[in-house]
Amino acid sequence: MYFNPRGKYEGDWYSLRPLSTEGQGLIETRKEYSLVQLVIPFGVGFKYAINKDLSVGIEYGIRKTFTDYIDDVSKTYFDPVYLGGEKGPMAPLLANPTNYSLPLELGNPLKVTAPGQQRGDPTDLDSYMLAVISFYYKISSGRFTLPKFR
Repeated sequence: MYFNPRGKYEGDWYSLRPLSTEGQGLIETRKEYSLVQLVIPFGVGFKYAINKDLSVGIEYGIRKTFTDYIDDVSKTYFDPVYLGGEKGPMAPLLANPTNYSLPLELGNPLKVTAPGQQRGDPTDLDSYMLAVISFYYKISSGRFTLPKFR
C-alpha cells in the first residue's frame, strides 16, 4: 500500500513525513519510514443472489501492516525546539497540536507535553479493519450478446 499521513492546521493540510514529527531522520535511533508498505489481508464475506440480475454481499476484513506510522504516531514526543530548528515552525505545531490549540489562560496542566512522553505504542504495528455492504446489478447486454455454443 501507499500511504501519506497528513495533518491540518488553520485549514491547510500538510504531509507529516517530511516534517519528522517524531524526529525521524534527525537522530540515529529514529529512522525515516517508507510510505510504501506490505499489507496482508484477512477477511470473510459472502454474496447472495436475490434473482438472476440482483445480488447483495457483505464483507469484513482486517489488513495487517508492517509499519507503525500509518497515522505518523509510533514512539514518543520529540523536542519541539530542536524539531522547529531543523524542520521549520510547522513541524512542532503538527507534531503536537494540543500544545497550541488550548488558550493559555486556561492553565491546563496538559498544556505542554514534554519531550520523551509517550505518543504511541512502538511494540504494536498498525492494522486497520473494514466492513463492506455491496449491491450488485447485472446490466443486460441487450442485442450485443455473444452467441451461445451448444
